[in-house]
Amino acid sequence: MHSRCSNQSPTITVSTLQLLFLSALSPLSLHIIIPALPAIQQTFSVSAAKVQSLVALSSVGIAIAVLIYGPLADRFGRKPVLVAAGGLFVVGSALGALAPTIGAVIGGRVMQAVGGASGLVLARAICRDIYREDKAKQFIAFLMLSTAATPLVAPFIGGLVTDRFGWRWLFVVSGLFGVILIVSVVTRLQETLREPLPLPGLTGIFSPFAALLGVPLFRRYTLALAFASAFFFAFMSAAPFLYVQTLDGSAAGYGAWAAMVLGFFIAGSLLVAQSGARLSTDHLIVIGSTIYISGALLAVWRLGGESWVATDLFGTASIMAFGAGLVISSAMAGAVSLDPKRAGSASGFSTFAQFTFGAVAVTTLRYFPAAKPDALIVITLVCAGGSFVAAASLFLGRHKRPRSGQ
Repeated sequence: MHSRCSNQSPTITVSTLQLLFLSALSPLSLHIIIPALPAIQQTFSVSAAKVQSLVALSSVGIAIAVLIYGPLADRFGRKPVLVAAGGLFVVGSALGALAPTIGAVIGGRVMQAVGGASGLVLARAICRDIYREDKAKQFIAFLMLSTAATPLVAPFIGGLVTDRFGWRWLFVVSGLFGVILIVSVVTRLQETLREPLPLPGLTGIFSPFAALLGVPLFRRYTLALAFASAFFFAFMSAAPFLYVQTLDGSAAGYGAWAAMVLGFFIAGSLLVAQSGARLSTDHLIVIGSTIYISGALLAVWRLGGESWVATDLFGTASIMAFGAGLVISSAMAGAVSLDPKRAGSASGFSTFAQFTFGAVAVTTLRYFPAAKPDALIVITLVCAGGSFVAAASLFLGRHKRPRSGQ
C-alpha cells in the first residue's frame, strides 16, 4: 500500500507501511520497557521514583529533540534527518542492553527516545507533504493508530520477555527495529520536502515556532492534545507498580491489561480516521474531551476509596483513552494543517508539548506513594480538565480560522 501525492508534480509515492513503522518506533521502545520497571528496580535496588525517572527523562529528551527535528527536516529534508536519528537510537539500545548501572540504563533509554522521536515528527510531516488538510486529518489519524497499536502489543511482549529472559533483552529487540529503520529509510524512502526553508543559524531552528505560536488556533490545538497525552505518561509510569506491587500481579498480566486500555485509544483514533468530512476537527476534539473528563470523574469515584481492583484502574483508563484518541488524532491533524510550509515545525512543537506535559505529569508522581493511586487521580483530573477547557475554547475563535495553505 502506498500514499500518493496528487496535488504536486512530479508525483511522490511513499509506502504507507513505512510511515506506520516510523510512527511506531518511538512508542515501541518506550512501552516495551514499561512492564519491566519493577524488575529494573529490583536489579539495581533503587526506589520506584528513580526508575520512573527513566520515563520522565525520556520524555524530556523527546520534547527537546522534536523541537529540533521539525525545523531541521524543513531545511535539509526528511530523509537525512531520519538516518542520523536512527543511528542514535541504535547506539542507545546497545548502551541500555549492556548497562552496568541504573544511570546507564536511563542514559541508553534517553538516547533511544531522542533518536526515535524523529519518526513521530517526520511521519506526520511527510503525510502533510503529500496530502491536503481533509485527507491529512484521516491519514494522521491512521498514523496515530500505528502509534497506539504498537503499545497495544509492546507491553504484552515486554512483560513476556522480562518474565522469561530478563529486561536487558528488551533493548536488544528495540535495537533491531532501529537497524531496520535505517535500512528502510536509506533504500526505500523518497524525499518529500519540496521547498526547503532557510535555516540562518541556531535562531533559525526556533523562529518557525514563534510564527506558529502567534496563531491562536495552533495554541488551542496544542494544549488540547498535550493535556490529553499527559494522562498516558502518568498512567504508564504508575500503573505497573500499582498492578505488580499493590495488586500482586505479573509483568505479563500488566501487559494484557495495558493492551485493553490502548485498544480503546485505537478505537478513538479509528473513529477520527473514518470520520472524513462528516465531523469537523473541532467537533471531534470537543466530543473526545467530554468523554475524557467523564472517565476522569468516574476514576475519582472508583479509585478514591481504600478498596479498588484491577477493573477499576484499567476500566476507567479505557474510557479516558477512547476520548483521548479522538482528541489527540484530531488536534494533531489540525495543528499541522494550519501552515503547510511549516508542517515539520508544527508537528515538532506539538509533539514537544505532548512530551513536556508528560514529563511534568510523571515527575509529579514522585511526591506520592507508588503503592496508592492518589497521584494518578490528581493528575487525571488536571489533565482532563485542561483538555476540556482547550477544546471548548476552539469555538471562541471560529470566525478567525485560517484556510489551509494560507
